[in-house]
Amino acid sequence: MNLSSHLLSTWQRFAYDGVGPLRLAAPILFPLSLGYGLASRLLRNLYKRGSMPSFSANAPVISVGNLTVGGVGKTPFTMYLAEQLREMGYRPAILLRGYKRTSVDPILLQPDQFSFQKIPHYGDEAALISFTLQLPVGIGANRKQVADLLLSQTDCNILLLDDGFQHLRLRRDLNLVILDGEKPFGNGRCIPYGPLREPISALQDAHAILVRANNDFTGWNKADSVCSYHVPTIPSFVGNFKWEQIIPFRAWVERDVVRDVPLDQFPFREVHLLSGIGNPNRFHHQAEQTGFHVREHFRFPDHHWYTRDELAAISAQSHEDPILTTEKDAIRLLPLLERDPALIDTPIHIIQGRWRMQEENRFMQWLESRLGEWSVSG
Repeated sequence: MNLSSHLLSTWQRFAYDGVGPLRLAAPILFPLSLGYGLASRLLRNLYKRGSMPSFSANAPVISVGNLTVGGVGKTPFTMYLAEQLREMGYRPAILLRGYKRTSVDPILLQPDQFSFQKIPHYGDEAALISFTLQLPVGIGANRKQVADLLLSQTDCNILLLDDGFQHLRLRRDLNLVILDGEKPFGNGRCIPYGPLREPISALQDAHAILVRANNDFTGWNKADSVCSYHVPTIPSFVGNFKWEQIIPFRAWVERDVVRDVPLDQFPFREVHLLSGIGNPNRFHHQAEQTGFHVREHFRFPDHHWYTRDELAAISAQSHEDPILTTEKDAIRLLPLLERDPALIDTPIHIIQGRWRMQEENRFMQWLESRLGEWSVSG
């Protein structure tokens, strides 16, 4: 674990569990948290009253977001939602900021323009969506500008705004908010004292709440109870990100689905983990729940761009034993292949999964009823 990952882990232990050395800094962090919460509440109210300018796109916009810092499954759910909409006959496109990308100008990423070398320009989440779903993706901080780009240069007729709950300049027709089932708000305080990006009262602007459960659809009762208390009239649904199979890095790059191996048939139980994601503890816990014995977990900051030296050091420390990682991490390895094609045979294996809803029929009926309220161009 490098220094950045160690500091993040220390802060998460404090913000979610109230333990660790950062308790000594509470007298400093608490007033900063109060100020941050007041400022974010004021900003949301200014947008709601029309005192701050906001803009509409010429197509329905569905926002997928959350209330806390860290990974809770926004991008996997956005990808699931895009697939569902495509099956319903819609032509979705996805827009997102492109956090930690190396470029600054807006980008329209068409599936036939995807390049391994340019992945750092797209950002890992945008690249993963394009590589996996073969959908148009708009990338940029100015979501209105990116939305106009998508609508003018593609045939999309509905927009999915990934990580959009706090981006208030682009109006949306549907606000979906994802909460962690076991620790929905951490200690209930805004950053830096807690994990909240804005106060819990912001949930009142959600149209539906998605509670992320554990792999076996347990561990969601706490989030369900707090939602019933804070926003009793807003519908809630339970889902999770289910691991399904493991595929060698080469096969994943080459889209050789024949080499997918179901989780229970993977021949190794002693594994290493590699992650640079928002919630590495969840990844570690899910690996152990699945029956793997984790010998070592190589942790890096979220959205970390791996280097050739880091990958060589990890391979050496693993002694060529299997290294399991996520698709979001794997997409950040692809640029290395441009300079060193031999890396395609690294002992890394990709865990693949998909978002599932506990009551998918109920969720789809609700979604279809909301879509029926809009006018979507053919």
